[in-house]
Amino acid sequence: MASKNVEAILVTGVSKGIGKAIAVQLAAEGMTVYGTYNRGETEAKQLKEDVGNVEIFQVDLSKRSSTLALIEKLRSVRLDAIINNAGIFKPESPDDYDSTIWDDTLEVNLTAPLLLSLKLKDTLKDGGTIVNIASTDGLTGSFNSIAYAAQSRSDEHH
Repeated sequence: MASKNVEAILVTGVSKGIGKAIAVQLAAEGMTVYGTYNRGETEAKQLKEDVGNVEIFQVDLSKRSSTLALIEKLRSVRLDAIINNAGIFKPESPDDYDSTIWDDTLEVNLTAPLLLSLKLKDTLKDGGTIVNIASTDGLTGSFNSIAYAAQSRSDEHH
C-alpha cells in the first residue's frame, strides 16, 4: 500500500492486535493514521507517543451517536483509505441468548463499518480504498456466539 501519494488513513481499533500492527506499519511508511479506540486509552496514547504520526479518537462504535460524531470530525480530512478493523466478540449460547449482545455485535462489527464507509466515501481521494476486516467465523459458524457468526458472514465479500 505504500506510495508517496498515500498520506491519510483511517484505521479503527488501533489500541491492540491487528489494528495496532496496521497503524504501526502505515505510520512507519510515513502516513498519517487516524486511529480509533474504545477502552484501550493507555495503549492508544502509547501508540501515538511511540509512532508519532497517529491521531487518536475515543469512539464507542456500539453507540451510533459516537460513530456519527467521529464521522463529523473526519469530514474535512482527505483520506486515502478506510480500514474497518475494530470488532467485538461476546460469547453467548442459544440457551442464554441476550439481545444486547446481538445489538452491540452487529452495531460494532457491521453497522459502524457501513456508516464509516458510506458517510466518509466522499472524503476518499481518487483511487482510495475501503478495507473491511472480517472473521472466518462467517464461513465456519460458531457455537458460542450467534451474533458474531452472523455478522462475520455478512461481512464476507465474494
